[in-house]
Amino acid sequence: MSARTPKTDLIRRHLEFLRFYPESVEGHYNLGLAYLQAGELEDALRSFERALELQPSLTEALVNMGGIYFRQGRIEECIKANEKALEISPNLVQAHANLAFAFLRIQEWDKAIEASRKVLELDPAVAMAHYHLAIALHRKGKNREALDALEEASRLGLDVDSAFAEQLRSLSTRTRGVGRAKRSKK
Repeated sequence: MSARTPKTDLIRRHLEFLRFYPESVEGHYNLGLAYLQAGELEDALRSFERALELQPSLTEALVNMGGIYFRQGRIEECIKANEKALEISPNLVQAHANLAFAFLRIQEWDKAIEASRKVLELDPAVAMAHYHLAIALHRKGKNREALDALEEASRLGLDVDSAFAEQLRSLSTRTRGVGRAKRSKK
């Protein structure tokens, strides 16, 4: 007799439900979540796609699909899924956060900054958005701003990389000193 795990039990229950209600948006979406929780990404994608066929405005399915695409290294598809979700509902914090992370991955620093700032405009308490903003700002050479963002992420409880923080402190101090030196020569 095989041992059942709570995850496979949940999948089994959702499949059973869908036998009786095959057109249930919630049933397909919840099955997708159960597959996602069990690490069965392709099955999760199929379930989210079916939920979207039944209800094309289901932004949660698009955002979850974007997350799966990211995990699979399919960054362009991740971006498209999250952008589609934002076309339907422009203020989805998670979709903007997913975009920021995806843009960091492909080194689109300006887009990562824009997406991170949008997350923070919608919810300033998202520590990871401050962290992503810090990374992108640093890559653009804006180390003082990056340090401020990193310190805010830390203040909000994110365990930040101390070596990165020290590097930003050092760079932002040097940058400030250079700016003062240039002004004093004038």
